Amino acid sequence: MKYLLSTGGWDSTYRLLDLALEQQVAVQPHYVIDPGRRSTTQELRAMSEIEAGIEAEAGEADLVRPLQIRLRTDIHPHAEITRARDQLAREVAIGEQYEWLARFCEQENLQRLELSLTGHEAGTALQERLFMDPQHGEFRLRRDYLAYQLFKYYEFPQLSLTKEDMKREAERKGFSALLERTLFCHAPILDSLTRPNAPFAS
Repeated sequence: MKYLLSTGGWDSTYRLLDLALEQQVAVQPHYVIDPGRRSTTQELRAMSEIEAGIEAEAGEADLVRPLQIRLRTDIHPHAEITRARDQLAREVAIGEQYEWLARFCEQENLQRLELSLTGHEAGTALQERLFMDPQHGEFRLRRDYLAYQLFKYYEFPQLSLTKEDMKREAERKGFSALLERTLFCHAPILDSLTRPNAPFAS
């Protein structure tokens, strides 16, 4: 069983499709509703349509478990996590979503949650701060206190992939039509990227 932070966007949808249809691995997707995010309705609709598409392709296989949805406003405070994010924000630009996602993982006791951070972002200041040597494909998480406190909950299986890689692989593996269903929700997501609290993965 794989546990995936899902958004209905391109990156997490590629991972969902690859796990379920190509690798035949069961997936438990998680989604956190952020009241300040305008694309929530589109994202939930996209995830529902893609899940239905996977069920049609996979037949009787119960590969995608029911989406687990939580409200950001229901996530409990965690002073240590908040302090870690505030301290890291003094070193490098980092959105506030990293703080409440870490609190979400802590509250739900989630370990090895897959986060769809991808190769097109390699070399950013945040990746340079988090990983050993992302420019040269060394994506081990640094074990210093701040990086570990905020990102110890995750696996990053797509750091060696770009969006172009995903498109090419989806075509080769035969699920590009399902992946394309994510495109209609890109406009509000891209609009949100101009805001300080924009998501780091789609």
